[in-house]
Amino acid sequence: MPNFQITPGIDCETSQKTTTMDSDQVPQHHDLTNQTLPAPATTCQPGEWGYLPPEMRNKILRFIAKKKNAGWATSAATCKEFQAVIAKENFRRLKVTADSVDGLARIICQSLLVEHIWLKIELPPYRCPSCDETEIRPTELQARCIIWRAIHTLFTILSRWSLVKCLKLELSVYSPSDSEHSLKNYILDCDHDEGYRLPSLARGTIPAIHDPYHGWVNGLQMIPSMPAVRRVYSQFGMCHSTDFPVVMAVTGFVIRRQVRRWCEIEYLECMFRSLPRLESIELEVWSLKPHNCRGRYTEGVERLMGATLPFSVKRIVVFEDTDHYLAQGPQYDRYYSGPTAQYPGASRVGRAFALRSFYLDHLSAAYMIDAKHFFREAPPVWTWYSLESLVLTAELFGDEVTERGVKQLLSDAGGAALRMPRLHAMVLWNADREAACAFIYQRKNGISSLTWRGTWRLELRPDVTKVWERVAVKFGYPELQTYTISAKKSLIKCHGDAIRVLGLPFRVMDRVSLWQKRKEELARREISRPPS
Repeated sequence: MPNFQITPGIDCETSQKTTTMDSDQVPQHHDLTNQTLPAPATTCQPGEWGYLPPEMRNKILRFIAKKKNAGWATSAATCKEFQAVIAKENFRRLKVTADSVDGLARIICQSLLVEHIWLKIELPPYRCPSCDETEIRPTELQARCIIWRAIHTLFTILSRWSLVKCLKLELSVYSPSDSEHSLKNYILDCDHDEGYRLPSLARGTIPAIHDPYHGWVNGLQMIPSMPAVRRVYSQFGMCHSTDFPVVMAVTGFVIRRQVRRWCEIEYLECMFRSLPRLESIELEVWSLKPHNCRGRYTEGVERLMGATLPFSVKRIVVFEDTDHYLAQGPQYDRYYSGPTAQYPGASRVGRAFALRSFYLDHLSAAYMIDAKHFFREAPPVWTWYSLESLVLTAELFGDEVTERGVKQLLSDAGGAALRMPRLHAMVLWNADREAACAFIYQRKNGISSLTWRGTWRLELRPDVTKVWERVAVKFGYPELQTYTISAKKSLIKCHGDAIRVLGLPFRVMDRVSLWQKRKEELARREISRPPS
């Protein structure tokens, strides 16, 4: 096989860190995973590498692979012994751009080592004063073609890959200029590797942004104009009606919140129809949808959760984010609707998620649907035979709560739990920039428990606990314990902090996404309104 250049674990465009290998340097996948290191050679002297026991050499090589210091990827070419450990980590996560995606076609033997492919589609930059103008039609069409070509090329290559145990596909679309003008606090490109250690966000670690021309003065931001916002939060969709090739290798699909441009539902449907082995979906989307697109978007979400997704999908995590600072702008309501859960068609979306949940093992839906719609719209006689965990946001858990409404919601949740024989956790929660609370039901170690954790106190009424006692008894956990835990309001400086202090038993968004959210929000020392 000819030489190829690909960047395992780092950006493909970083040429000085690019790993170049020949096909004879990296053995087949089964050789890499099953190979055991040879015993020490009898000619090796104490202090030499070959003298160490195989178990110790394995630990050292794994440590090198996890540290990922500069030049670590090239160590796999040192000898076949190093390939057994380092090459596996070397190809575990690949990052490719629209320009370098063709390089994946040269990976044949190593394709079975790949667990995660991140396709980073970079759109052309733009300058002032166009940063304060809505994207013109020719530029939009150019962006659509770039996106379609990159995704179609990737799907074409992956359609020839062999089946693997799990392969996650991540998609991001951005222009480097998106964070160079009015929205300087935005993070567009960040590594989401589980081993990545996140920098501290303690006081004084985030420098004050200063760019008066774009509305930033020593960390104080003037709310940007709507054209500047619409430039970043534009949509991208199909530029061709052709379906993508069928890809059997992909089992997971991811879009993170760092993707501000929103993907048309029809585009997602086209991709999901080409992924028949899809098992998990993680979507972190934005609520900034124009009024004239909201109805179509809501109908698309219903359709997506209904007939489009393959029934192989067992895990769905959705988080619909909102930039609360931009929402304070005087023209915001003219252009954008609120979160999907607050839109007139919210109950239909809640029903679509409820019906899909009967085929899932895990569902987490934040702000796209409301818990009251989920339980109200679920068929009353159906049983969730597969669902093990359920995490939903509840608008009723806001600052101005009505005890009657909360009681009804918790009773409805308990009634649904009676029809969830495999359920081991249910979480209903809410958070804003000043408060946070969560109702948590768990079954583990032979004990059922109800926990209220929040910045304000809620006493669980006897008629509510009685419903949950029935749930505990029905599924063999006769002991039900209740807890009330206070969350420190002083720790909440932004919406991301509110989510963090709850300490939910499940991630409602990726840990790096939550870090990004907190950093972006904390970078704004204070929000200032433009003069009327």
